[in-house]
Amino acid sequence: MPKHEAKAMELQKAAVARIVRYCFARRISEGTFGLYAVRDTSFVDRLRRGKVTINTLRRALEWLARQESKMGAGNSDGGSA
Repeated sequence: MPKHEAKAMELQKAAVARIVRYCFARRISEGTFGLYAVRDTSFVDRLRRGKVTINTLRRALEWLARQESKMGAGNSDGGSA
């Protein structure tokens, strides 16, 4: 396996793990996460299979970062802000 493919798989696994931790902490399904983050209920499943674009992953991680920032600030609205 080429080095860049191994790195991409590592980043993909890290993203899935971060999303799963967030879903567990917020008590939401992975489908709900995908709906909130990128308007795609199958997003996390497709991410696991390596079937998402870099742009979609970037959008999801940006949304996740904003939500984690709100969680750190004590905000628990949980919505799609």
